[in-house]
Amino acid sequence: MKKRKILITAVLITAAVIYMFISSRRQNIVNVDQVVGEAHLDAATEGKRYSDEKQSKARAANKKIDSDLLWRPTDEEIKVIKESRVVIYGKVVDMLGNPIPKADIYCMITTGSESHEARSIQMKTDDKGDFVIDEINAPIVLVAASAEGYYSLEESGNTFYQMVYPQSMPESIKKMQPPRIKTTKEAPYLFKLRPMGPREALVHRYEIHRIGKHRGPIVDVDKTVVFPIDVEEKHSVQIRFVFDKDKKRVGAHPLNIHYDWSYEITVPSGEILKIAKTPHIRNPETFIAPESGYEMSIKGGYDITMDDNTYKDGLHNMEAFVKYTDDTYGRVIINVDARQSQPSIRIESWYNPSGSRGTEPTPKLYIKTKLGL
Repeated sequence: MKKRKILITAVLITAAVIYMFISSRRQNIVNVDQVVGEAHLDAATEGKRYSDEKQSKARAANKKIDSDLLWRPTDEEIKVIKESRVVIYGKVVDMLGNPIPKADIYCMITTGSESHEARSIQMKTDDKGDFVIDEINAPIVLVAASAEGYYSLEESGNTFYQMVYPQSMPESIKKMQPPRIKTTKEAPYLFKLRPMGPREALVHRYEIHRIGKHRGPIVDVDKTVVFPIDVEEKHSVQIRFVFDKDKKRVGAHPLNIHYDWSYEITVPSGEILKIAKTPHIRNPETFIAPESGYEMSIKGGYDITMDDNTYKDGLHNMEAFVKYTDDTYGRVIINVDARQSQPSIRIESWYNPSGSRGTEPTPKLYIKTKLGL
């Protein structure tokens, strides 16, 4: 009996110790959760405080910018601007740096008055291609150069911001101003012009041939169209267009229907050479037709096995040189549109009857055709 009481007492003591241990652990867990929660709360509070400070600074900065934008120079500062002298040294050269004498210089000057009045002046370069703009009250000067027999490029003009900044101008406004371009007599600003190629009289024509009726039923087509490119219509480009309405496939989009279509370009009594890189006025050599490398025909088109991106909705553009057996040359731009609404072929041509290989266009020298094109 006594042993039993001792055993019960031991069990009770053990239970009490376990309970105290569990309670202590639970209290520690609660304390940890509390600490973590307080840390999160502190972080959120600090984050909100930082965000509020940032927004406050942004509002203050925006308010200052708005205030700066209302800035106006004083009467004395306007007087200084109007009396300021602006000197711009310039030189007109070709793409190789050779000076161009007697080039035309056109200047548009925006004055420093509140109404921003403008005035213009014109001058010519000297025998070395140099010129000087020496003006009073010219904070903004637009300068453009041109010359007979030259193309004007992006480098043929520029805008010079030469305003003297008033002392009261806010820094934020100064930062918005374009940088000033400094020029000297020894280091003038270079205005570049590109010389035109051989200025030859060309026959220029543009024609469009529509196949089928607009929004009419889709029909099979196998048609050859001849486009004359000279005055007497003895030199031409021939295009055969084939459209197969029965060979079709719906593309990724239900309205994107692919049809088999193709074309072949030939030159009666001549040959054709596809141009890899489109001629550009920066490079006059690109307008000169090669003497060799031509082929009998150029073929193209699309079929129903191609994906939507490759099919390109039935449009095809190309540029080519043409050479005839009488050693005359020309250049053509051909657009084949095989879309189902109304297939069409467009061709623009420049033919040189002189026997020279130059095809660079000079509209003033175009030879009129029977159609007046």
